[in-house]
Amino acid sequence: MNGDSIPDSDHVLRHVKGRFVQEEDIDGGGFRLREGERELSFNWMEYYRNRTPDEQLELIRKTFPLKLNKKDRFAKLNVGSTKSRVSSEHPEKKVIDFIEDGYQEVPSHCLMTGDPDVYEMLADILLECILEKFPAIP
Repeated sequence: MNGDSIPDSDHVLRHVKGRFVQEEDIDGGGFRLREGERELSFNWMEYYRNRTPDEQLELIRKTFPLKLNKKDRFAKLNVGSTKSRVSSEHPEKKVIDFIEDGYQEVPSHCLMTGDPDVYEMLADILLECILEKFPAIP
């Protein structure tokens, strides 16, 4: 199933490093490409479809490939409303998609795809799409 679009009704989590978190607010830097990234990396909650949202979050924490810190957060976005908001608010009406990209160690991994120039203006729009924020370490 790798490379398939994630359903619009599903949710993704973006790991935001603590340096982009002030109190409960997330800075746009948390939604910019990291060194070595060509697309934004997320985790697909409904990969674990038969689990509760709390269990999905816990499984993502357990398989997350980077060291999590106490100040880090996971930001939850709805796939469909995020795609729609980017398309309607981006000055050039850019289109994004969320594509399954899981592998054995991190089966819920997914990527946000779009034109390479879409990422520069995207951070502020993505911040507006956050539904919930969760501590990376409970």
